[in-house]
Amino acid sequence: MLAALGTAIANANGIFTGRPYLAYLCWGISLALIMFAILMANVKVSPDPKADTHGSVSPISIHLENIGNSVQQQIKQSQGNRSIIPIASSKPQPNIHFIEATVADIRPGLDLGDFTAAVACFRNERIVGQKIEQPTVRAQIIYKDHHGNEFTDVSNGVWTEDPLISPLFATGERKCLILFLLSNQGRLKKLWKEAYTTSHSWMSGGSSIRIRDEDVKGKIAVVEVRLLNDHTDIGLLDTLFDVEDYQSGELPSFKLHTT
Repeated sequence: MLAALGTAIANANGIFTGRPYLAYLCWGISLALIMFAILMANVKVSPDPKADTHGSVSPISIHLENIGNSVQQQIKQSQGNRSIIPIASSKPQPNIHFIEATVADIRPGLDLGDFTAAVACFRNERIVGQKIEQPTVRAQIIYKDHHGNEFTDVSNGVWTEDPLISPLFATGERKCLILFLLSNQGRLKKLWKEAYTTSHSWMSGGSSIRIRDEDVKGKIAVVEVRLLNDHTDIGLLDTLFDVEDYQSGELPSFKLHTT
């Protein structure tokens, strides 16, 4: 149609006069254009995947999620590999140490006069720059034979120069515990304190304390001293003493056990 219209216009203006081949050329070009238009109309243009909005959002979203997971994993690994440093407790603790084992002449409160006794001395040592707990201390004493077998004990040992069963261990104060003593009759004895009540105890405000004694019937080879916090029963210090061989009627010598 366009070729016919163009040919008519060209004839009217005398363009094709003497040149008939131009008319055929025009018809040929028009036919080629028509066929090209028909071909392009039948071809389906494939959509560009890059132009798809949903396609572009999804990879970014996944990428960001992976980054987040990676960071979280790194944080977890960092926390897992981090060494935990325990925080030291600010609560004061006692610092009781053995000082010496010695022999002393004492009057423990019995009605039998003075005695020669084996005593072990302890002190709640100070620590520079720190506050020390000052507990009330109960002493348990265990007596063993040369086979290491326990044959007797006391649950509340007697402290010299202290009327209480469980004396206060003030910082820097020395306290001595009676392990055993030799009576005037030459008998080896163990001592302990106990609380008791009478019908008149209410008048004195509670129970009273007395010292009890008993002959040691076995032969002592080892003495174990266990110091405990009287309020919590937490062990504060365990000490072993080796007792040298002795004859009946004499006070044994003893020394701190060494491994």
